[in-house]
Amino acid sequence: MIANDITALLKAEAASREDEARFHAVFHHAGVGITLRPAADRRLPWTAVNDKFCEMMGYSREELLRMSTADITPPEEPDSAIQDNRRMLSGDIYHYTREKQIICKSGRLLWVFLSVTVLPDDQGRPHQLVSTYQDITERKRAEAALADAKNFLQLVVDTSPSMIFVKNEQNRLVFVNQFTAQEHDRNRARCWSPLSRP
Repeated sequence: MIANDITALLKAEAASREDEARFHAVFHHAGVGITLRPAADRRLPWTAVNDKFCEMMGYSREELLRMSTADITPPEEPDSAIQDNRRMLSGDIYHYTREKQIICKSGRLLWVFLSVTVLPDDQGRPHQLVSTYQDITERKRAEAALADAKNFLQLVVDTSPSMIFVKNEQNRLVFVNQFTAQEHDRNRARCWSPLSRP
């Protein structure tokens, strides 16, 4: 009769189950959308999507597991995104981030901060891609509104028939509107004109 001590094996299996349970909890209850897909082709379906991603996209998990990254990407996406994926497959990079738009089930476009990381196989070759999607739509709207307000203010200031300027602590001009610049140029021309001399 041969007896083997399998205590270490049982401990390793228990630790593995705990790690898997922790990963499952983090993956499915994270505050950002997370997807897992084969690295080989962005047109291959996702193999896993978390609850937040389903909520963001408006699709059920079953629907999303029949879809791929290509299905939610606007056709006018920059070529740089495709290039980054190719670089990951070739092993040049293992991670990239970017801001991009994705298409929800309703047809609405969402701005997201996308982070993509490659998971290698046992031989170190790209195997799967983990992508996280953080919804930044409201931030992008605020940025656009701020840019519109800034452009409007610039228009008002530049078309004003009054001199508007800003000086820094060293009493140097850091901003002048068009009227101020024109008056400055006219005054400088008068100072140097022979007819203006006493």
